[in-house]
Amino acid sequence: MVSLTQMARIAAVADVHYVPVAPHNPLGPLATAANAHFAAATTNFAILEYKPDEVSWCPDPYLPVDGRLELRPEQPGWGDLTAPPPEDRGFLAHAA
Repeated sequence: MVSLTQMARIAAVADVHYVPVAPHNPLGPLATAANAHFAAATTNFAILEYKPDEVSWCPDPYLPVDGRLELRPEQPGWGDLTAPPPEDRGFLAHAA
C-alpha cells in the first residue's frame, strides 16, 4: 500500500512529464475518502477507480453524484464520520 505522501511524489514526477495519474482504489470507503482528497490536490489527476463497498462501520460513505465525489469541508478529518469524538475514546481535552 502506498501512502499519500508517496502518491503525491509519484504524481509530481508524472506531472513533469505531462502524464496523468489514476489511483487504484480497491480498499473501501476510507480509502475512497483519502483518494478523493488526493484527487482534489493533484493537478494531473485523471480518474479514480471507485468500488462501492457497504460496511457497517461507515454510516456515510462518499457516493458519486453525476460521476463525481464531492469533498466535505464541513466535516472533520477526511470528511467521514466513522470515528467517535475524542472525548468518547477516552481522550480528555484540557487548557494549555
